[in-house]
Amino acid sequence: MGPIDCIKYSDLVDIPRLQLLMESFSEVIGIANAVIDVDGIVIVESGWQKACAGFHRTNAESCRRCIESDTSLAERMTGGVLLATYRCHNGLLDSAAPIIVEGQHVANVLTGQFLTSPPDLEFFRKQAKQFGFEAAGYLEAIAKVPVLSQARVESVTRLYAQLAGMLAINSLDRLRERKAAETLAGLNKLLEEQVVLRTQSLARANEDLAGREALLKQILDTSSVAIFLLDTEGRITQANQRTADMFGRSLDALVGIEYVALVHPAEREIGRQNMLALLARAIPSVELDRLYRRPDQTEFWGHLTCNRFCDANGDEHGLIGVIADITDRKHDELAQVHKIIEAAPDPMLLVGNDGNIAFANFASQSVFGYALSELIGQNVDNLVPIGRRSNHAQWRSNFQSEGDRSMSPSAGMGKLTAVRKDGTEFPVEIRLSRLQIDHQPVVIASLNDISERRQAADLLQQSFAEMRRLVDHRQSIREDERKRMAQDIHDDLGQNLLALKMDVVTLCKGIEDLNSTQNKLAQVVLNNIDATIRSVKEIINDLRPTVLELGLHPAVEWQLKQFERTSGISATLVATPPHVNFGLDERKTLAVFRIMQESLTNVARHARATEVEITLNQHESGFSMEVKDNGKGLHSDDRRKKNSFGLMGIKERVDSLGGELIISSSPGKGTVLSIFIPQGEDQRD
Repeated sequence: MGPIDCIKYSDLVDIPRLQLLMESFSEVIGIANAVIDVDGIVIVESGWQKACAGFHRTNAESCRRCIESDTSLAERMTGGVLLATYRCHNGLLDSAAPIIVEGQHVANVLTGQFLTSPPDLEFFRKQAKQFGFEAAGYLEAIAKVPVLSQARVESVTRLYAQLAGMLAINSLDRLRERKAAETLAGLNKLLEEQVVLRTQSLARANEDLAGREALLKQILDTSSVAIFLLDTEGRITQANQRTADMFGRSLDALVGIEYVALVHPAEREIGRQNMLALLARAIPSVELDRLYRRPDQTEFWGHLTCNRFCDANGDEHGLIGVIADITDRKHDELAQVHKIIEAAPDPMLLVGNDGNIAFANFASQSVFGYALSELIGQNVDNLVPIGRRSNHAQWRSNFQSEGDRSMSPSAGMGKLTAVRKDGTEFPVEIRLSRLQIDHQPVVIASLNDISERRQAADLLQQSFAEMRRLVDHRQSIREDERKRMAQDIHDDLGQNLLALKMDVVTLCKGIEDLNSTQNKLAQVVLNNIDATIRSVKEIINDLRPTVLELGLHPAVEWQLKQFERTSGISATLVATPPHVNFGLDERKTLAVFRIMQESLTNVARHARATEVEITLNQHESGFSMEVKDNGKGLHSDDRRKKNSFGLMGIKERVDSLGGELIISSSPGKGTVLSIFIPQGEDQRD
């Protein structure tokens, strides 16, 4: 096959395979891409940004700018430019490079929708207003546009172009191989036609036949691919010299050997199944890449094409196979994978099915403190602390046989820790992806050192714990102050009022005329003193109900009566058993009583309820209280309101006791607030 002037790029490549490959690169590298032929037809595309697909391309004027960018880049590629970058009027950048196959410009690779510096939000805000875009969504899409250096984009664009060109060249080679096979079939047909025409002379026919056999042997022996015939049992009956050279055996040694004996042991059984299926007419043909092994244990990759072999009468005599050595191509593909891993900013390891590291990027060497030569061949379990290596090995084995295509080991092993060469440990997050390279299962492990994040989380947790202790301490001080104030009011003001009342009563008894003005005035004073005493009692009970001294059950009963009197809401107490201290000390009893008060306040203010029921229970493991109403219930966002301090206060009190708070509610079906306080010491953070 000669020049490729008439061949289109889409005719040279497996488009679905190219699409998957470009999607994989877009996902790994993070840059959108597309392959467009010289006629402007998009062959594959992947990873386009929402800013373009969801906004710029939806408006006629902004879309015209996008087309102008595409046209400019295409014209520059046609003009012989090897790499071009264009900033469209919509504010984003695109980059393009030509795909060259044997000196012929057959298509272009585009990478795009990126920025080289943080976006000018004012520019894009004005643009959203100009074209009528929804501003928030548009600016959110702009914020997701990657910000990359010019050098990185140019490097990725060249890589895409080289990869797409390499796929086209490989496909062109296979196309030429098929053409060579077709030419060979044509020669065979020509030879057969000539034999038919010259059968009149037996001697002349024999002479012609000998000449054609010599010619065929010469053609086969000078072929760049291995060609061989198999009988109905899968054994080699004939082969050209290239077959002998490729497998490192003599032709005599090849004849009679079973074909699958040449296949690598790891693929030998599947090779036998394919051969038997082809001989049984279960499949029409076989075309695939396969790993082979020579007698000296060296290996090579071959592209096998195998079909049933028939004579001139149509009778099947076995199979004919053609093998092209594609070892160099496979090595190039692996090198490209290594380049992608090396370009990753985070540590990345390529791990074989046996757990040994096949490749590591520079970031891995830097993080773990090993040289590349020390990492390659080392088992990945050695990068895990000694105490967790057996678990890690078991988890890795399960993942390789059953795991998802992409998952995190944290899902199966919890918090992960890695170990450096010097023995220091550090927390990590790991993402794993399984794939096939050279038909061998491998795992790409991407690691992220989260030491700083873990330290920040620990500091935040410590801050939360200190804040909670502070709140608990302030609450204790507040309750102590309320108790002291209630005691002072009772001891001083209460005693003084009682003494004053006794004096006024004595004064009334000394006035003989019961209808006198002095007696009436004394009665008014006495009534005022009684009202003041009642107010003082209410203030004392608000500060710290004296009934708490009798226990939680009497205190709750008293509070519910007060609640019914002031709110008009029916209140019921259920306690099992009703006359115990529920295993709570003074501090916990007071905290539970305050939680109950706050819950009743919320019911009165917000629930629109007609009934409320409080249940007190003592269990073997602790104490529980349930406050249930038949009100309007809570909406999902009620607990997130800025001023919902009541529920916040309840939660803080429960947390300070090491307890658990559960709120169950739905609109129109009331609310149930439940707390549980475990037995024993407080379980504070």
